[in-house]
Amino acid sequence: MPQGFNYQAIARNATGLPITNQVIPVRISIVTALTGGTVIWQEEHSSVTADQFGMISLVVGTGTQTGGSAASFSAINWSAQTLFLKTEVKYPGPGWTDMGTSQIWAVPYSLVAKSIEGPLVKLGINGTTDNMEESLFEVKNKAGNTVFAVYNEGVRIYVGNGDAKGTKGGFSVGGYDETKGVHNLLTVNSDSVRVYLDNNPSKKGIKGGFAVGGYDMTKGSENKYLSVSPDSTMVYLQSQSKDSSSTFNIVALNENNGRKYLLQANTDTVGIAGVLNVKNNLVVNGDINISGTTVQDTSLVTDRDGNTYKTIRIGQQIWMAEDLKTAKYNDGTAIPNITDNTEWISLSTPGYCWYNNDKGTYKPVYGALYNWFAVSTGMLCPQGWHVPSDNDWTDLENFLGYEGVGGQLKEVGTNHWASPNQGATNGAGFTALPGGSRTTDGLFDGTGLYNNWWTSTDGEGSAYYRSASYDSGETSSGAMDYTVGAAVRCIFGGI
Repeated sequence: MPQGFNYQAIARNATGLPITNQVIPVRISIVTALTGGTVIWQEEHSSVTADQFGMISLVVGTGTQTGGSAASFSAINWSAQTLFLKTEVKYPGPGWTDMGTSQIWAVPYSLVAKSIEGPLVKLGINGTTDNMEESLFEVKNKAGNTVFAVYNEGVRIYVGNGDAKGTKGGFSVGGYDETKGVHNLLTVNSDSVRVYLDNNPSKKGIKGGFAVGGYDMTKGSENKYLSVSPDSTMVYLQSQSKDSSSTFNIVALNENNGRKYLLQANTDTVGIAGVLNVKNNLVVNGDINISGTTVQDTSLVTDRDGNTYKTIRIGQQIWMAEDLKTAKYNDGTAIPNITDNTEWISLSTPGYCWYNNDKGTYKPVYGALYNWFAVSTGMLCPQGWHVPSDNDWTDLENFLGYEGVGGQLKEVGTNHWASPNQGATNGAGFTALPGGSRTTDGLFDGTGLYNNWWTSTDGEGSAYYRSASYDSGETSSGAMDYTVGAAVRCIFGGI
């Protein structure tokens, strides 16, 4: 914006007559007091000419700076305090004659508006109406229709049908990735509502998702109704009374909008119209009504060394229900059994061992301990199975709700786990046991206390793992040195 303001005056001589058609040098000072005070700005105008009526005109701020504490005219802080304008002329000369000082009023203070050019620190809108239908803040389109409005009781966004062939007007919540650009998270149009979830989130904890919940104002409690994440959808049902309960239904519609209930679920009954395939054990508490047939797969899986393992389906994943015991790769090649501590810690090639080098005691219960060089061959698990990645473990944790996962994985009781075996329910049927590990100094540690499982995910010098402990109901994760001896739990399917 222009830096300056207009100034006009009539120049008169000592007798009061106008000084006409003469050049009169003028000095302008902006000071902090009517008399004395600090000079904030001083400038000279050396070629001001009085007209035939004695009028002189100039723009304060455009003269040659001759003093003042401000570095420039634009640096003057007009809002800091009251300021005054002092005028001097060099007439008849040779010195300056003081023509008086007066307070600067409204017009120059419009220069304060220059701060609008920068970011607003805080914008507050205070409502004064009791009418719940009267908006406090409103944005309208060119046709005068409300698009966005803030009311006493909330915010409303109005979505028009639009007449464009492509994307219609709507409401969108977006996010951005500095490497991949902008993307939508929530989009509301007149014909659809869409929620977009990250398929491959990088963080370890609870992943982004979509949830519908409720709360009780009197009790301060929260309830979940629906939770959607990249790998699972959960519907929470709650009993309502003796005569009825919450339900979840999946309904098929024919071309005449006729309904066929494919799935009807409430808190004690699941009705399925179709075919139910059960890969492992199906445990039912209550009634299940099935139209079709059921097929239960109770087969065991066998490794190349002849060991057999129970399996368990958790969500969409099929896991071994025991830790790996093989001493051979799935091509029949023997894996080196390393018993010496010094040799173990110096390995940069595959190796395995039994806890305390006691095969008879530990193999049947806890399985073998492998270094990550053996894991990285991709040949430990039977054909069709693989060592789970960090993402596979994350999918398991998400399906189990990510809270109390360690307890859902651990065997119940203290036959193998040390007391208190915190939170153990084995609700997932995973039957985790505390096989301990072989540390980076080659020593054995932790049987009865914890179990570490390798993942197939490399961390450059270390690899990721999951762990369960006797004193926690959660799983833990991180990266550990390639030379650590840890358990392996295999998962079915592609790598």
